[in-house]
Amino acid sequence: LDDALWDLTQMTSYPRSFLFDRTCPLQAMVDTRLFTDTEEEILFGREREMAVLLKAKKRIADHVLTETNVPPGKVKCEKGLAFAQEINVRQELIVLTGYAGSGKSCMLQSLIHACNKDGWFVLRCKYDKHSAPFQVLSRAFDDFFGMWVSKINEDRAYLGPATMQSFKRLCDSIKFSIDEEGLQLLFRNIPNLAKIFPQAATASEVPNHDQDSSFIGSVGTQIARRMNLFHVLFKSLCSSGRPALVIHDDLHWAKSLEGMREFLVNYVNIACGDPCGDQIASHGVLLVGAFRSNEKNDGFIKTVNSIEQSEKAKVTKLAIGELAQDDIGKLLSTKLCLPIRYTKKLAELVSSKSGGNPFFIVQFLKSIVENRMLEFSINEKRWMWDCDVIDMKMISDEVAQLLTTRFNQLPLPLIQTVKIVSCFGSQVEESMLGLLNLGADVLRMAINEGLMEKAGPIYQFTHDLIQQTIYDLIPLENRKILHRSIGRSLLQ
Repeated sequence: LDDALWDLTQMTSYPRSFLFDRTCPLQAMVDTRLFTDTEEEILFGREREMAVLLKAKKRIADHVLTETNVPPGKVKCEKGLAFAQEINVRQELIVLTGYAGSGKSCMLQSLIHACNKDGWFVLRCKYDKHSAPFQVLSRAFDDFFGMWVSKINEDRAYLGPATMQSFKRLCDSIKFSIDEEGLQLLFRNIPNLAKIFPQAATASEVPNHDQDSSFIGSVGTQIARRMNLFHVLFKSLCSSGRPALVIHDDLHWAKSLEGMREFLVNYVNIACGDPCGDQIASHGVLLVGAFRSNEKNDGFIKTVNSIEQSEKAKVTKLAIGELAQDDIGKLLSTKLCLPIRYTKKLAELVSSKSGGNPFFIVQFLKSIVENRMLEFSINEKRWMWDCDVIDMKMISDEVAQLLTTRFNQLPLPLIQTVKIVSCFGSQVEESMLGLLNLGADVLRMAINEGLMEKAGPIYQFTHDLIQQTIYDLIPLENRKILHRSIGRSLLQ
């Protein structure tokens, strides 16, 4: 009965794909979404976890909407909620843990999409093993302000007065909380922030001894200074009277995690007073962190536990496991546009090969499509396969081997290019690649192959496992040589 209900739902949702004859192999391939970028990927088997995230989103949004008229000086106390003396604040912390490829980043992207749709302020910090934590925070705020610069220039009327008022409150909070020297230091590391304050950006320069190295460095007062500046930015973000989502993805890559734990504790303890004098705004902050459960995270887990015990923020822990075979069947049914009963045996095989890991599943499917073990038949007007052939040919369930085999089949110029890009970490600016004379055609090929994606001026790998596997393809003895060569090219 459940299978029949699923099939009827699919027919209702996608009538063109499920109810009409299919004769175009190209369209059938597009429908799989295996080799094309989509704005919002369909999640399977994550209904419970997404429900937890969306319920937390609703609690924060409802709080901001319904509590904005709390009189000044009133303090509302409730377990799991932190309130400042004259500001009504709700903070929630959700921690996602799971193995690499379990779908944590996809879930976060789905949450980001929902919050953006509802007009939230969204800040996404995505860590990688090549960047210091404060470089990641700088990049996240630069992306945030860059997006707002574009919105203001292109869609000011569409944003509406309430949104513009919230953004103005955010900007005023920054302006009134940071001195000129601090602003100039932020402008160096968050260029798009300077576009918000063009007059301040043309003011006197920061002294030469206080360049970017002091911001990213890790000695003495430099740490305290940069942490204070970021606290002001976060505090301003949370003081806008608009719900805020703050994402910390791939925290297992964060270097100097001790400093990040201290930052997180201090952040949760922020009393979000409004330096602009607006004492009746209600603030709501949803902080979501994600890290791999197979990495060593004892210190970070202790920090989360201490926050939970302090009752200064509502803390929720979500363990992301493997997909069940039924969920894999639904995934295959949707991608192949077939009734679920047709995909049961294939789902069983895919489950055994991938271990139920979503990323492994997608890579496995790409591999058998490219090897023509899963093929669209014009005569049958549907996807066809032979489970015995797939079982016999694809005996390895190691995604690294699948990825390596696939990469080695790509054109040599593409392989060489993505190896260079992998040296920068999970993402890099287009201008940086231009300085290295990396051709736009080859980068476009990387996007078409599903290795990378482009968001504004940023190129980034579609998954950190892809970046890691490509980087590991560079022989160890050649990595230092390649890094040195890149550095010299950039200096020239």
